[in-house]
Amino acid sequence: MKFANGTLQVLGRTEERLELGLYASLTIEPFMRNVYDHSKGGAFPHNSQHPWTPFELFVDYLNPRGDERAASLVRESADIIHQTAITEGQSSPDALLYSNYARRGTNLTLLFGGNLERLRMLKKRYDPYDIISLTGGWKL
Repeated sequence: MKFANGTLQVLGRTEERLELGLYASLTIEPFMRNVYDHSKGGAFPHNSQHPWTPFELFVDYLNPRGDERAASLVRESADIIHQTAITEGQSSPDALLYSNYARRGTNLTLLFGGNLERLRMLKKRYDPYDIISLTGGWKL
């Protein structure tokens, strides 16, 4: 995807999109800034000085050979959107990501910030047999 004249366009050749049967959508969840004022802490260290607005990129396609290309389009699009948000002063390179929307393989520091080491210590203390890892999700 790319921004052009205020609109969002899907990257890739038209023929490629047609061959994959590609459909893409972007959902943005704008949160009111004061939602961060009610935080009592937690694993996700959010606050009103560093607000976040989660967004979801959804790509659907018909051709199973398109797995890697669809994943690539999502990564490229998310990077472009984030860079645009940084340029417009709406984000920063070290902005924390909302874990429910972060893609697989995301650096845990970008999810938990300065809380990561404390979370690892708590996991080691209260889950020495690593039971929590059986549930899936992010691995501390």
